[in-house]
Amino acid sequence: ARWDAVEREVRAYIDALTSEELQRPVKPSFWDPDERPIMVREALVQVANHSTDHRAQIMAMLHTQFGAPTVEQDFLSYLHRA
Repeated sequence: ARWDAVEREVRAYIDALTSEELQRPVKPSFWDPDERPIMVREALVQVANHSTDHRAQIMAMLHTQFGAPTVEQDFLSYLHRA
């Protein structure tokens, strides 16, 4: 149920994105004061890339430590199945 709620929120945000919003500068509060802001579009790409990195790490650990099979995780494969 929680995942469904989060997915609805994320999809609503994405559906409402405008060119102006993608260009808006953002800066997380935990960054050093001298760090330059990034644009929303850069932040969204970072989220996707960071998630991919964690998924690859988890798959490698499951495979090497527990013998679990690896599975296809290529984004294009996902697009073709959808």
